Amino acid sequence: MVAAGETFGLLLLDINLPGENGWEVCGQFVKAHPDLPIIVITARSNQVFPALASEVGALLEKPLDIIKLLRTIRALLEDKVAHNLAGSTGQPAQIP
Repeated sequence: MVAAGETFGLLLLDINLPGENGWEVCGQFVKAHPDLPIIVITARSNQVFPALASEVGALLEKPLDIIKLLRTIRALLEDKVAHNLAGSTGQPAQIP
């Protein structure tokens, strides 16, 4: 399921996948793309601990709040840019 050779900046992943375990797919993406921001979306309750264990950037529950989704995407992408810039200059990231 991991997109080998593909380039993308963010992954939105619903853990309710037909025929697959969404947390396993998430783990594959984390291993293949460790710097990729991942937002997991779910209607399942009690998914905070699996999300923390999977090291995802965010966990959003359904029904999805689109404004919250957009803010989360922006925050994760800004964090990624700050982290990349800090790494290129040898300085720690400064996140406002």
